[in-house]
Amino acid sequence: MPNPRLAMHPHITHLISETDYCVRFISGRAALDCLLNHMPDIRRAFIPLFTCDTVLEPFVLRGIPVQRYLINEDLSPILPINAEKSDLLLLTNYFGFTCQQVKTAAADFPGISIIDATTALYSAPPDNTSCFYSPRKFCDSPTGGLALAHFPLSKLPPKDKQDSQQWLQAIAHHNKQMQVICCERALRHRIDRLSSPDSARWNNVDWQADARQRLHNYAILHAQLKSINRLRLPEIPSSAPMCYPLLSGIPLLRDDLADAGLHLPLFWPEVIRRTTAADWENYLARNLLPLPLGPNMSEANICRMAQLILYSS
Repeated sequence: MPNPRLAMHPHITHLISETDYCVRFISGRAALDCLLNHMPDIRRAFIPLFTCDTVLEPFVLRGIPVQRYLINEDLSPILPINAEKSDLLLLTNYFGFTCQQVKTAAADFPGISIIDATTALYSAPPDNTSCFYSPRKFCDSPTGGLALAHFPLSKLPPKDKQDSQQWLQAIAHHNKQMQVICCERALRHRIDRLSSPDSARWNNVDWQADARQRLHNYAILHAQLKSINRLRLPEIPSSAPMCYPLLSGIPLLRDDLADAGLHLPLFWPEVIRRTTAADWENYLARNLLPLPLGPNMSEANICRMAQLILYSS
């Protein structure tokens, strides 16, 4: 049984159990697929340049034209000026720090908005806005995505994988933009719902403790590193963050951390390939260091990491 005390936390109630409005999937990409299956005809989609290419796939499969947009230095979106009601805006809540920015953008956009919260598990979506999450990135699980909507999610794939092909073909029959060949490609990308064993493991995660530890570790890091961080981060985040995004400009800092045994991922290497060195998104992808905040990072580890970074500066 899910831990009932999780319901006390306003930003993690969506992690407790499935409902008609909240459904678990094998990945965040599969959760996005589910949300798009419930959308009216979309003329085009606006997707941030600073994001993972994985989010493009569901739109490409449906033949929806995609336009990329830029972000400001505070990570807020630079909205398109020619958007219409038939357009869709994908907004990214970066690491849980742009809750207000995406809320404002969603309210200002004339069409449909979907929040990409795959790096912002503990953030709540704005009213009347759908959202998808990737809990697996927070609990060291190979699977786990979540679709959260303000309407009932009825067009769902079965949990039985043997029925997945039949479901995909049914969706194709009713969606003129999605052909059977696209469905077959989608099947290879695994749009399955989360299996019962994986869902049971999910229920056993103490999300409340995880969120609390992340906020504690963030406070320690921010107190020591805010003076060298180009990103203006809050003293107290509105939700527990995935990581501490450090943008310091210290030469070879990533290499120094790797030499010390801390190997940090790039968010996202494909951004570097499709931009020039003069672009803000390129600079972010090359230099942003997502410092870990999870429960595996003790206070002593957090302090050692901060001291290593300050010594490198």
